[in-house]
Amino acid sequence: MVALVAAWFAYSSRIVQPVKLDQQLWDQYRSRFITADGRVIDKDNDPKGVTHTEGQGFGMLLAEAAGDRDRFDLLWRWTQGHLRRPDGLFSWKFAACGSQGDCIVDKNNASDGDILIAWALLRAGQDWGRTDYVAAARDLAKIISDKLIVRQGNDTLLLPAVDGFSIRSGVVVNLSYWLFPAFNDFTRAFKGPLWQPLSESGLRLLRQARFGKWQLPPDWLQVGTGPLQPADKFPPRYSFDAVRIPLYLVWGGITDKDILAPFLSFWSAPRPQGVPAWVDLKTDAVAPYAWSTGVQSIAQVVKRATDPNGDATTQLPQPGPQDGYYSWSLSLVAHIAAVETRR
Repeated sequence: MVALVAAWFAYSSRIVQPVKLDQQLWDQYRSRFITADGRVIDKDNDPKGVTHTEGQGFGMLLAEAAGDRDRFDLLWRWTQGHLRRPDGLFSWKFAACGSQGDCIVDKNNASDGDILIAWALLRAGQDWGRTDYVAAARDLAKIISDKLIVRQGNDTLLLPAVDGFSIRSGVVVNLSYWLFPAFNDFTRAFKGPLWQPLSESGLRLLRQARFGKWQLPPDWLQVGTGPLQPADKFPPRYSFDAVRIPLYLVWGGITDKDILAPFLSFWSAPRPQGVPAWVDLKTDAVAPYAWSTGVQSIAQVVKRATDPNGDATTQLPQPGPQDGYYSWSLSLVAHIAAVETRR
């Protein structure tokens, strides 16, 4: 009788647990972008192939969503073995380095990559009953909190990296590094005191950091004693980083129309050439090419989450051969978010 009850609960859990990621999409992603030893290859930025902690984090997140435990473990082992820094964070860039073959070419970390890795570990540990993954997530989240979360005036801010983003007049931040759903999970799992204030400060900045015709946030934002402004030494664009912001908002349960209005307005404006991939927030000039499949997927998830009359069964765009690593990654992450935010 006990065995029958256990079997029923196991069967029931499979019924109510939605498939987070279509197996065919995951198989294509894995075969195109992940090596046999667990390295995610990005040829968008380097035809020879470069690996970033962002890519490792995305890969781990996708592997967990697809239920691919073996690939997840390979990704995690490669990340630890090749990118781990003495302080417990991860060097963000691994690429060709002359006669040495491939190696770390920038020892600095990238906070979004570290957060994605920690979040993937937590999700895998909780879903698969792996206490070692949860412990690794807890340790990494604590290091991120200690080294990368800082106070600036009344705000709690996330440094994009340990080095290079504290300036004389304040701090440079990247609001696409605010992974609101991850912060929610860290708060619940680890009771860290800074994750909730960090989320709240991110929302305050997003309500203020509105520039150009479309009132969009820049990829890189300067936060100091004066008015907010697009950061010096970076193009003043809403571009390949900031496109992730609306996805992380709705995935984190934030569907406030006011905060999402600039994105929705930008996407819905009629244009014969389609939605541009980026917009200059000082001149309002736009990219001469259209957005990717990945960003189209993000837009559909956000529209679905903010429209009570929308059709939740509409299929998201499917990435294809024309899409590179980043478009595929954004698209598949959006597919997971669509499942987890479905009404």
